Amino acid sequence: MDYVRMPTEKITSLQHFKRTEKDVIGGLCSLANIPLSPETAQDQERRIRREIANSNERRRMQSINAGFQSLKTLLPHTDGEKLSKVDSPVL
Repeated sequence: MDYVRMPTEKITSLQHFKRTEKDVIGGLCSLANIPLSPETAQDQERRIRREIANSNERRRMQSINAGFQSLKTLLPHTDGEKLSKVDSPVL
């Protein structure tokens, strides 16, 4: 059984993403502790939900892009040719 090894730039990118996600969640938690009026609390709750949804979407897109990068390394191509996301599944 062979194990696939991730290139260091992907590991660094993944670590950066995890660190960024922790910063966002930590910031959201600190915002939640501030006592606010009901109207402002509603706006803040909406903003927090939006930031969480954005974070989830960012993670989803990074996962998709990582999958395409892995696929590109497995597909044959000439040295001067750069495969796009559209070209990858066509081969």
